[in-house]
Amino acid sequence: MRIISSVKLVRGKKDSWCWIKEENGINTVSSAYEELMDFVNSDEDVVFRYLWASLASSNAIALGWRVLIDCIQTGTNLLRRNVAIDSSICPLCLQFEESTNHLFFSCLVLWQIWALVENWLGWSMVLSASAKEHLQQFVCVGSGSVRKGLLVVWLATVWHLWVGRNGKTFRGEDVQPIQIFEQIKLKAWLWLRAKHRNFRHAILECCFDLQDYLHVGTFSWSLVTGIFVGWLAAGWWNLLVSLSWIKLVGPVMLHWDGMFKVSKHFVMLAVQ
Repeated sequence: MRIISSVKLVRGKKDSWCWIKEENGINTVSSAYEELMDFVNSDEDVVFRYLWASLASSNAIALGWRVLIDCIQTGTNLLRRNVAIDSSICPLCLQFEESTNHLFFSCLVLWQIWALVENWLGWSMVLSASAKEHLQQFVCVGSGSVRKGLLVVWLATVWHLWVGRNGKTFRGEDVQPIQIFEQIKLKAWLWLRAKHRNFRHAILECCFDLQDYLHVGTFSWSLVTGIFVGWLAAGWWNLLVSLSWIKLVGPVMLHWDGMFKVSKHFVMLAVQ
C-alpha cells in the first residue's frame, strides 16, 4: 500500500511501463543483465558464505557444496553424463526422477527425516524444494552462533540422507527414519563439540533439547563485567586486609621496584 500510495496519477495520461534502471525509462539489455547478475551473485554469495564458515567436517562441507551446485551422482545427473544406469527413478519413493532437489528435499521417504529434525529444533515450516532456498530458509531462523549451529544440523542431515540413499541403492538396506535421525543428532553434536571451544554440552542435553544449546558462540558482556567486578573487589579487599595487618605489626619499606619487603625491625617487633 505504501508503494501504491506513492504513485502520482495524472489525468488524461495513459499508463505505461517504465524501466527504473535507466534514466529515460527504456529497458536495455545491458541494464537488465547487470540487474540479473547482481541478484544471482548476491544470492550465491550469501549461501556459500554460510557454507564455508561451517563448523562441520570438510568432507560434509564438500558434499553440501556439491548439493548446492547440483553436482551429486543422482540418477538424472548420471544420465546427463551418459553413464549407463538401470533407472533414474528415485530408489526410495519409486515415483519421481532422482534429481538432487527431489532426493534431498522432496522425496516422501526422506521428508520424514526433515520433519523429525524440525521437531527436534522446536519449529515447523514449509521448506523450499530448491537446495539454495532450502538452506537459506533453514538457517535464517537464527543469527550469529545460532545460525552456525543450524548450519551444522543442515549439513549433518544432508550427509546422512546421502548415506541412507547409498545404502538403499547399493546394498538394498531399508531407510529407517528414526535411526538416521539419531545419527544426525550424534553427528551434529560431535562437530560442535570438536570445532567450537565454547560448546561443552553433553550429548544427552543436546539430543533432548537442542534449541537451548545452539548459542555456541554467544559473547556475554554481563558475564565478563561480573567477573571483572568480582576480581576487582576481591583485589581491593585483600589489599585492605594486608595494609591493616602491616599497620598493626610493624613498619614496611616500599622499594622502587614496587615490591613490599619486611625489614629486620618488623621481624624483631613481631617477635617481641
